[in-house]
Amino acid sequence: MPSSPTGSNERTPYSLTTAMSSNSTHEFPTPVGGAPISVDFAPSILFSALYGLLFPLAVYRAVRRDSRNTVLIGTLVFATEHIVLYALRAHVAHSASARGSEGLETYFQTTLSAGFISIGQDISVLLRALLVSSTFTTPSAPAVTREPPAATSSRPPGGAEMEASDRDGTTRSIQEGDSTKHLFPPSAITVSETREDQPALRLQIRNICGVVAILFLVTVILSIVAGVDYNQALKSGAHAELSRQLMYASTGLAVGLLIMVACGASYAVMALPRVPKGPAMYPAAICILLTVVGIYRLSVLHNTTTSLLSTGPGSFSSPGAKATFYVFHAAPEWIAAALVLSVNVRKVYKTGMFGDFTSDKPQPE
Repeated sequence: MPSSPTGSNERTPYSLTTAMSSNSTHEFPTPVGGAPISVDFAPSILFSALYGLLFPLAVYRAVRRDSRNTVLIGTLVFATEHIVLYALRAHVAHSASARGSEGLETYFQTTLSAGFISIGQDISVLLRALLVSSTFTTPSAPAVTREPPAATSSRPPGGAEMEASDRDGTTRSIQEGDSTKHLFPPSAITVSETREDQPALRLQIRNICGVVAILFLVTVILSIVAGVDYNQALKSGAHAELSRQLMYASTGLAVGLLIMVACGASYAVMALPRVPKGPAMYPAAICILLTVVGIYRLSVLHNTTTSLLSTGPGSFSSPGAKATFYVFHAAPEWIAAALVLSVNVRKVYKTGMFGDFTSDKPQPE
């Protein structure tokens, strides 16, 4: 049988087959970041390499006994998975035959939807451990010798002891040294400090943080369901709307929780004198950084398209739209992950191996 002039006996190119399968008769949410195209190749390689640089640090934290913990499991998985994520985006951007793959795009949207939330979830666990540890009784600190003013009007007899309590429940015992029994002169005084236990405050912190933990879990589940349902959204108008609503719900709830954690850390620094300012404000700053990702997502979720290969308005295929994605979504996520992994949280936040998930006082490392 004679062949047609166009060569109909040849196999249809995969890219054309994919393009036809990616077209739809209904509108569905435009993938956040857009389907990878040639302009995505360089930034995708860059971010895959940047996450690759975090991998040795993650391994270092995991193998060292003094920093090993399960608190940052979400961030560790996030950092490792994003090496693969951006490597695959680079592959799709460089390979015309892979563009428009519904399976890969579903994976991209699921990972991008839940990634920044998992970091925020870990941050809330760190803050809980820090706040709870500040409520326990601490052993008396080593005696500190201080020199009082030269002129003192009234002194207790040698060996007499005075006690004073601060507003944070810290009790200081002050004892004057006896010149015949101590190496210090009579004017030297010894100060030791003991913090009182605060079980009521500890219970209140745990209750509040427990609610936050549940809300974060719900948010992660919603984001994963929204991402997985994206595959069906490509085929069904009803699923397209459902996927969009789930994305809005999970992202909006995540932004609210991140702001809540940041505000909670700021309030704790002002209202609880025992809470150290630096370690408390550090996770607050990371939460504010992650809200940039959430706000960006909320601002673009309204866009729709009828094809993953579309280059029309709202398809995120322009250089400006691509740059916006990498600046306001990819970069803040990487910075947040790097900031979290750069700190020995087991030492700074007293998380122990599993964080504050027991009623027992954390044991010293």
